[in-house]
Amino acid sequence: MAKHEWAGRPIADAKHALDLDRVAALKEFQEKLPRHEAEELTYRDYAKRMATEAASHHLSGMKAAVSAGDREVARKHALMYQENIAKLGHSKVGPVPPEVEAHRKKEMEAGKSPLHFRAHKGDLLLLDGDKPSKK
Repeated sequence: MAKHEWAGRPIADAKHALDLDRVAALKEFQEKLPRHEAEELTYRDYAKRMATEAASHHLSGMKAAVSAGDREVARKHALMYQENIAKLGHSKVGPVPPEVEAHRKKEMEAGKSPLHFRAHKGDLLLLDGDKPSKK
């Protein structure tokens, strides 16, 4: 059983429930759908978005683990990537689906990918004006 639920369906985070309520209400009143249909459509879109984000996360993790030489972590990410891809209706093997690649690219541009360079706090010590050693 899921830890968090919305309208009797499992959700990833309790904070998502408020947004799901808002979207379902918009569908109900703007599109004039019965509440149960609005909730179903809202949840279907939510589940697709979560699977896309998860697949993107595991694809990046798999690539980072392969680069680091950690085969076990890469294997775990690959298994989860394949499950999320299947949930999206794609083959477990083959090219990366466009929606997953688009999300991964957006995450990398935002600096949220393990493959994206991020400075370390210790790098600030290089900027304090000390001259590098001449060893």
